[in-house]
Amino acid sequence: MVDYLIRLRNAPPFGGRSELVIDGTSIGRVVSDMMHEQSVDHTAITMTGGQEWRRAGRYCNASKTLMIENLAVLFASGDLKFAHDLPLRSEIEEDLASFTTQTTAAGNQIITQSRNASGHGDTGIALIVAAFASQYLAPQNIRVSTLKGWF
Repeated sequence: MVDYLIRLRNAPPFGGRSELVIDGTSIGRVVSDMMHEQSVDHTAITMTGGQEWRRAGRYCNASKTLMIENLAVLFASGDLKFAHDLPLRSEIEEDLASFTTQTTAAGNQIITQSRNASGHGDTGIALIVAAFASQYLAPQNIRVSTLKGWF
């Protein structure tokens, strides 16, 4: 798995010009540790309860609720759309449709994911992680200045 991620990270067209973000939940933590041992720069996002997120080095803990709400906003605003001929589109949509929410008597929201026909929800989770990283982990302060009078 680690070798595959290294090849993928270095492959064209984004090789060397992209950030690698992985699901650091469960077995992802082990993958992150193995990648760190091989000096592969990356961020591992661990899905947690609650509504908060925090980053500490290569690790980021983020609420599953926050991450899913972020994805919903990106779709609703039109900032994220599926291409009509996107490979795996139906699998991703099936994964995303497998999420359900419940509210406890105490008012806490619980999000669960059922298994889809292929037995996992990896493509949906990958999209949720990528969407979160694009909005919360990307550089937020981009300053553009011009040098007036310089030719």
